[in-house]
Amino acid sequence: MFAIFFTTIAGASAALLGLVEGLADLSASSLNYCAGWLSDRSGKRKVFTLAGYGFSTLAKVILLISSSITGLSIFRVIERLGKGFRGPPRDAWLASVTDRATRGYAFGVHKALDKSGAVLGPLVAYGLLRWLGDGADTYRILFWVALVPALLAVVALAVMKDQPAPERSRENLFQTFKLLSPAFKQYLLTAGVFSLAYFSFVFLLLRAHSVGFSVTDTVLL
Repeated sequence: MFAIFFTTIAGASAALLGLVEGLADLSASSLNYCAGWLSDRSGKRKVFTLAGYGFSTLAKVILLISSSITGLSIFRVIERLGKGFRGPPRDAWLASVTDRATRGYAFGVHKALDKSGAVLGPLVAYGLLRWLGDGADTYRILFWVALVPALLAVVALAVMKDQPAPERSRENLFQTFKLLSPAFKQYLLTAGVFSLAYFSFVFLLLRAHSVGFSVTDTVLL
């Protein structure tokens, strides 16, 4: 939905969309390592997880304040920044509060709920767009709808009890890499080559809109 709103309502070009998506992915990926390192070094999980979800919630507030190209670009980068920052500490926190026997189940439930939201969110957006039309006012309502569960998630995390891990020394990244087997290093190289061909899927949705899909049907797609 962001791609269509960014190009159709705000009037940005596809090239600018590509730049913003690239910066958003860069912010998410680069912070994964930093957030995990800080969380392990300090032993704190909750504060970094809460900060990550807080960043994403703050980004949604930006959508209610500004619908300009600049505002939308800042939203996208900050939203992905929050996603990258919360991931490793959250996973470490989840692992620390579950028994080894049920750890796979706990992560499975988390992933199932995450994917359910990824399905239900666009369905709600599709229903509202069909009912109210695809004007700017409808998008503002959608932004409010997205903000409410984000705020509830931050509140729920804030009241949860933290279980910090003990501080301990960590292996150096480069020293650890030397311990990997040659087969796994070959896999990483192959995966890296294939990742060079990655492109944001928002361009598929943008293409669908350009060949005749309506804004509402593109959201459903």
